Amino acid sequence: QLLSRLYRREITIQATSYVFAFLFTYVPLIVAMALITAGFYSPVLDPIVIFTYPFGGFLNIIIYTRPKVASLRRDYPGCSRLRGFWFVLKAGGEIPEEVDLSLSCCQDCCRAPAWLDSEYETTSVKYDRPTDAPKSIHLSRIGF
Repeated sequence: QLLSRLYRREITIQATSYVFAFLFTYVPLIVAMALITAGFYSPVLDPIVIFTYPFGGFLNIIIYTRPKVASLRRDYPGCSRLRGFWFVLKAGGEIPEEVDLSLSCCQDCCRAPAWLDSEYETTSVKYDRPTDAPKSIHLSRIGF
């Protein structure tokens, strides 16, 4: 039941995000078109439409990657949303198979993933399971 509630919550957040992004993108355009059609041109609406219409694509990217970033952050609790977004974006919108945690100025922000056994824990910010040299983490080996 808890899993069902969490799943419903994630679906609700995702759907609501898409609706708000759609409204943010298209309502100013529709209002501007309606005013132009009615003969009430307002130059104030031009910069608003010029900003909101293209920004809709960026919002879609953010919304599409949000569940994957959340999943990555569950494995790496210290990983920021921005860094998680960057990893997912670099992997083409999917959860990356390899995560190189050294790509930041603050290398100690990310801790070992939750599934990492104590046998493999090191002080390094990079992990590789089960190879000898800890370079990156292969998520495909755990079913992702």
